[in-house]
Amino acid sequence: SNEPVAIFIDLETTGLHPIKDVQPVQIAARAVVGSLVKTFDKYMIPSVHIEADASRVHKLYVQEGELVRLVDGVKEELEGVVSVAIGLELFWAWVEEIAGLQPRQDVFLVCYAFNKFDFQVLKFNMRRENVMIPSSLEGRLVESEPMAGFQRKLGVKARRLADVVREVLGKEYQLDAHDARHDVKALHLFVK
Repeated sequence: SNEPVAIFIDLETTGLHPIKDVQPVQIAARAVVGSLVKTFDKYMIPSVHIEADASRVHKLYVQEGELVRLVDGVKEELEGVVSVAIGLELFWAWVEEIAGLQPRQDVFLVCYAFNKFDFQVLKFNMRRENVMIPSSLEGRLVESEPMAGFQRKLGVKARRLADVVREVLGKEYQLDAHDARHDVKALHLFVK
């Protein structure tokens, strides 16, 4: 079949700026090829401090050299936490595998964030960690930021995905809004 490949990406990060110093602490992605849905989720230990504002949002902290999630004072151990470099390598290997399902199709990378924040963070970190996009993906990647268009068209002002979905779909959006896994799921539902 000639279904396009769409990969919805969401990062949780150490902060927002300066963007070249921001590191991802979680990469979540949801790939959709026709009716097939595959997911990717990886936590990474950053080499820079996680800003307090960022931790308040995503509940991720570094304690004694380990990445943990703290929700209402309860510590959640996170499985399989890796370095940023390894997280990026694993992510691109996964994208390459998904892209291999439709070797002749473009691969749409879709992120919610304004001005492609997630893509910029990925690129700065790839440069810093010397991680390359697999050569099989050369010329096949299309970056897309659907929300900007939706927001303009719909006159939606909300910045957070949960609020945009709520404003547009009118549904109470029952996902944990600041876990990247839930954000990519919402993005997929929204774009459909």
